[in-house]
Amino acid sequence: MKFVFSSLFRQFLFWILFFSVVRIIFVIVHFSLFKDTDSQILSAFFYYNIWLDISAISYILAFPVLILLFQIFVRKKWIDNVALIYNYVMIAVVSLIAVSEIGVFAEWKTKLTYKAIAYLAHPFEIINSAGNSNFFFLLIVLIALIAGSVLFFKRFVHEKFSDIRIKFHFKIAIVFLLPFFIFLGLRGGIRQIPINQSQSYFSLNNNLNLLSVNPFWNFFQSVFQNYASWSQNPFIFYNPDEAKDTVIKMHKVSADTTVSIFTSKKPNIVMVILEGWSADLIEALGAKPGITPRFDTLVKKGLLFTNIFSPGSRSEQGMTSIFSAFPAQPLTAIAHMPDKFVKLPSFPAILSKSGYNSSFCFGGQLIYGNMKSYIYFNKFNKIIEGDDFSSDIPRGKLGVHDEFLYPRVLSEICNDKEPFFYSLFTMSSHSPYDWPNKKEILRYGDPERDYINAAYYADSCLASFLLSCSKQKWYDNTIFILVADHGHGSYISRNVYDPGYQHIPLLLYGNALKPEFKGKQDSAIGSQVDIAATLLKQLGYNTSSFHWSKDLLNPYAPHYAFISYEVGFTWVCKDGYFVYDHNLKKVLVNTISVDKQDSIVKAGKSYLQQLYQEYWDF
Repeated sequence: MKFVFSSLFRQFLFWILFFSVVRIIFVIVHFSLFKDTDSQILSAFFYYNIWLDISAISYILAFPVLILLFQIFVRKKWIDNVALIYNYVMIAVVSLIAVSEIGVFAEWKTKLTYKAIAYLAHPFEIINSAGNSNFFFLLIVLIALIAGSVLFFKRFVHEKFSDIRIKFHFKIAIVFLLPFFIFLGLRGGIRQIPINQSQSYFSLNNNLNLLSVNPFWNFFQSVFQNYASWSQNPFIFYNPDEAKDTVIKMHKVSADTTVSIFTSKKPNIVMVILEGWSADLIEALGAKPGITPRFDTLVKKGLLFTNIFSPGSRSEQGMTSIFSAFPAQPLTAIAHMPDKFVKLPSFPAILSKSGYNSSFCFGGQLIYGNMKSYIYFNKFNKIIEGDDFSSDIPRGKLGVHDEFLYPRVLSEICNDKEPFFYSLFTMSSHSPYDWPNKKEILRYGDPERDYINAAYYADSCLASFLLSCSKQKWYDNTIFILVADHGHGSYISRNVYDPGYQHIPLLLYGNALKPEFKGKQDSAIGSQVDIAATLLKQLGYNTSSFHWSKDLLNPYAPHYAFISYEVGFTWVCKDGYFVYDHNLKKVLVNTISVDKQDSIVKAGKSYLQQLYQEYWDF
């Protein structure tokens, strides 16, 4: 039994060494990108990389473990050869991925992804793009890496099991223990959230983050995430030019204007992203009274947008919709794809560049949904997450409760310079709803009774925060943007396709809001995607890079919202809504009058086709 674990441990160390060598080669080839980050390179090599490396190695070792489990009962010499050949093949495959990544990085500025598979159909285009000298240099590196690794593996790592005899009770122990350890390695240990690329993100220098991310793990994760659309956009309804033209016309406005609602040209901005806050919590949006009574009080002093929807159902989709104005789409999430989201615009980055001190604060793990890498991409000057809070602060299963998140944010703001942009993401209204001194106030709403009570608690924390803010000297020049990351099931039984399921609050509040807009409501139909254009227009910035976003305060802007789900979408407009299921290839629900159905359905389908095409083209 000791021999078995010793052999696997040697294989594990071999791959740790292999990935370290690959990173050294990467740094040498692209030394100019790292020459000013000497101290942080060690972190990329020996700390932030380790868990993703372990996960990648666990995938690589899964087949040898399977062979070993078979071999301890059936001792055949040919099985040793199968194991050895497999390892040689994996060395070649991983070497090819790693060296190809080194080669394309200069041009792509990203890690190797599933896109590379499409390029294999035209290998000479890759050679021509790289140039002959670079191509032959990388070819030599590849051959040397494979040959050296194969020789090293055969000499120091490979062991023959065919002559080893193991007692029966040890065989049983091995059968149970090895799969368990492999499983732990695959998902990154005992944690609620399986491992993803965010585990290796730690620096504002994205090159260091990419160096830290395991190339094998990243490539196959990219392949898995995009398996349904490798070869082409799966949502082709019309001629591409026709669909594109429809979307362009949809976004045209007869007058590029807006209604000015801020008292200052450069107010402080505090954005509170409320975890899972459905419109079904807000009385002003048609909900039962008393669930979020403090928020309803704020509505009387702020500007409430009453027809706002979330394009996606996940937090990471909400983040990209809010910060980059890129709508969520079916099948995948762009936040999971670092090579793609780096092509997106970012309004936090625009604010930072124009003098705003920007910060993002979350009481949990940003690794969830790969949000960490995306948040780092947005160039926040400071990023605070769960591990940055004192260990003395009470936590739930997911992290710091709202009542402890807000004071930390307030402390950070009060020690910052104006103007500032703070974005904080709450979590107490997320399951498992384990807020401190949990107490049931609302005795209805099954099966979402815990959810609405958690919202009641979160509402009280929000009110306390805003009350504390109102006592600060910077308060009079501050706008608060309160918006949900996505909707949620509620005491109202809704189908997930129902627009009401993703109907969310969006409230602008604070003394930097002109008095004539306080207590007002705006019925413009839109989504989180429209926050970017609406806010930046108020501040006088160009919004052309946010082409999916429309200014909700432009009286000439179109009224619509796109809501995606796994295999289709819902389209909401002034004439009603329709639901399209792509698996069934048909419209499931349509409340739009017959004479307008064709044109409106075409608008919705064209929107999805063009959106996914842009995602695919990134």
